[in-house]
Amino acid sequence: MGRVVRVVVVEELALVRQGIRLILETDPAIRVVDEVESSANALDVIERQQPNVAIVDGVSPVHLQSLKSRAPETRVLLLSQCRDEPFVAAMVRAGVDGYLLKTCTSTDLIRAVRVLGEGKQPMPLIDRHLRVTARQRREAVELLSEREREILALVAEGHTSKGIARKLQLSPRTVGNHRARIIAKLRVDNCVQATAQAFQLGLIDLSHTPSLIAS
Repeated sequence: MGRVVRVVVVEELALVRQGIRLILETDPAIRVVDEVESSANALDVIERQQPNVAIVDGVSPVHLQSLKSRAPETRVLLLSQCRDEPFVAAMVRAGVDGYLLKTCTSTDLIRAVRVLGEGKQPMPLIDRHLRVTARQRREAVELLSEREREILALVAEGHTSKGIARKLQLSPRTVGNHRARIIAKLRVDNCVQATAQAFQLGLIDLSHTPSLIAS
């Protein structure tokens, strides 16, 4: 047998983490070396373990960028329920190496991990998610107010509503109202997806965004 692919799994739900481990360890060429419940702890674990592959869900593009900078040799596989193209594209721009839906088969998952572990790219069609027209970008800029874009940028940096309120001298309730309007205007489900869409549309420059601040 050749080199064993060392894997870290980042997943909030214990049952899902256990299922991923059971699936992967049916292949003797794959070994799960650690599991992480919280994306906030994932950076430290992955930096310490330096796995060949990290299977992640529930992380933002900023988190992913930090992960790639601290463990540059680790290939990152996004395993998610999200089909939203701007979100997928933002994760690709942040450095994700592969993308699978959670509706994939166990065979698909094992194959992706093995291919990534060998340093290959298993998702050659993922680049189709990267196309954003000038019109889409202009419409997004016009859709959000200057204050909403400012708050969205701070959310991308990892600030909590209370932290944003202190920084901008607003009430937490006002910040919460702005966040709700941002989510509604961008037609997403949460602020992580809103941040991802903002990256994709060029409303936030990933290269100038610092590492995520722990909330």
